[in-house]
Amino acid sequence: RFVIHYSVSKSVENFYQESGRAGRDGEPADCILFWRMGDLFKQSTMVFTEQTGLEKLYAMLAYCIDATRCRRNILSEHFGERWESGDCNSNCDHCATARHVKEVDLTEHLAQLSAILN
Repeated sequence: RFVIHYSVSKSVENFYQESGRAGRDGEPADCILFWRMGDLFKQSTMVFTEQTGLEKLYAMLAYCIDATRCRRNILSEHFGERWESGDCNSNCDHCATARHVKEVDLTEHLAQLSAILN
């Protein structure tokens, strides 16, 4: 009843196809994505020669790092469809739990780090 991705997919299209495999019978299913920035470097070397490979990989990165929007809405927008967050019925992790993104100004810390490195 679930699909587990242990690395980031090379495109949103691939991710969408792979993530839907558990729920094809209409029953509830979960899709879990474990990823880290190192995955992107590995994938970028594989998609670099494709005409739109890096563009597609960056779209997948945008999906992964978006901390607030409905996941199903992100996918729908990617495919040019219209989806309202209310249609999700709290089925994605973002709609199911309230998320609060905390913005932190790192300017001072980065200036100190730059001074140390110089």
